[in-house]
Amino acid sequence: HRDLHSFPTRRSSDLGDALASIDEFVPEVALLDIGLPAMDGYQVAHHLRARSDLKGLRLIALTGYGQAEDRKLTEAAGFDAHLVKPVDLLALDGALAALARATTEQLNGPAPILAEKDERT
Repeated sequence: HRDLHSFPTRRSSDLGDALASIDEFVPEVALLDIGLPAMDGYQVAHHLRARSDLKGLRLIALTGYGQAEDRKLTEAAGFDAHLVKPVDLLALDGALAALARATTEQLNGPAPILAEKDERT
């Protein structure tokens, strides 16, 4: 495994190992390929969303499918973001930043809007 921006990461090319590793390493974000051989990414997303211990898990779909209907399918399966392969690292960073902002707002509420001081008062 490799760390990304100093965050611990895990990688698995075997679905069984990946699902088993979640019991030991609970991720905040999971990047899932949609076109998996044994169980597709939609099924994996449904499986992960069914686990009460993974309520805060954010899911990012990695797929070669980028049509509007494909995006609807990933959203319906519970994905938080949809990236089309080959994934640009800036797009991945952007998706991770957007998920982090959404999580912060969910926990703390939206950021306050700062208004300029009215000079008439």
